[in-house]
Amino acid sequence: MTAREWLKEKFPSVFGKPAPILIETPWGYVTESSRLQAAINMKVDEAVKARVETMLIQQYSGDVQAGMAEARRRYPEAYRD
Repeated sequence: MTAREWLKEKFPSVFGKPAPILIETPWGYVTESSRLQAAINMKVDEAVKARVETMLIQQYSGDVQAGMAEARRRYPEAYRD
């Protein structure tokens, strides 16, 4: 086993696949794939979309425009036709 192979085996995130992109949320970090799945869930289920929008509006002190703008920024896939 060469030194490079040993390093790849011991440290795969450095020498193998790149680490997943992490997105900061109020509940901690989530991966990009988790964020995308949330957007897909919002597109499929209007109740989920409404809950997320309500939460974001509340985070922005009841400012509907700011909350909706943040929802569209975080989950653009949920708002595409």
